[in-house]
Amino acid sequence: MANITRTFTFNLPDEYTKQTSDLGLTAEWTYEGPAYMWVFVDAATGELLVSQSFIPSKGGDDKGEEARTRAGLDERAILLAPGSNDLDATIASLYIGKDTGASAGYPQKDYAFPAGHPNAGEVYYSRPDPQQPNHTYAAEEVIYSFDNDSWVTPLPWFKPWMTLEFHQSARDTALEGAKGRLEDYRGNMTADQITAAEAYIAEMEAIYTKYDGIDPHMIGFPTDPTAELVEDYDYNEDPDGLLAGE
Repeated sequence: MANITRTFTFNLPDEYTKQTSDLGLTAEWTYEGPAYMWVFVDAATGELLVSQSFIPSKGGDDKGEEARTRAGLDERAILLAPGSNDLDATIASLYIGKDTGASAGYPQKDYAFPAGHPNAGEVYYSRPDPQQPNHTYAAEEVIYSFDNDSWVTPLPWFKPWMTLEFHQSARDTALEGAKGRLEDYRGNMTADQITAAEAYIAEMEAIYTKYDGIDPHMIGFPTDPTAELVEDYDYNEDPDGLLAGE
């Protein structure tokens, strides 16, 4: 069945992954997909089961028997009409997204260090602007009310997926690896390679000073120059010409 398009307005949080909407921000999004679709919710809690995907439909009870059979006793099948209802189009967009990357020409919002920061003006993070609905709302927390036969609104906000503790653990693992390689390979590394490795280690050790107060998901790691080094290879002699292209 042919897809339809529907442009609708949806609410935004005050900032990406934040849990407030005091600023009353909104954005437009164009849904592209089936005019109707059966989705599945937990029969006990009404929680939307995005992982179960959906069944496209022509409307009415088309595919209804198939959807109810698939739902079984533990789930309920709910018919969405994104072609005619903005809330349904919003929920359908949790299933069907599109490329919002810079390479696709989608607008991006850049975050840079402010004036007075040692790295003032340096862009440290970019994201789609606005983010699409599946990065605005927490799909797995959307609830269908069986009492009211309707979706519970407002829809819950998309949650941060990166904690500082997890980020620090990843940093510590990467840092330990780089230090170990530098210690093990130092005798075979060129002076430039050693300088680059030491600079990387210093930057990783100071990363939370540089990014103080910035959300963990916005903090990227620099490229580790030791990661591609070949064990027991003498880069000063470079018999295989590995440095020729650098």
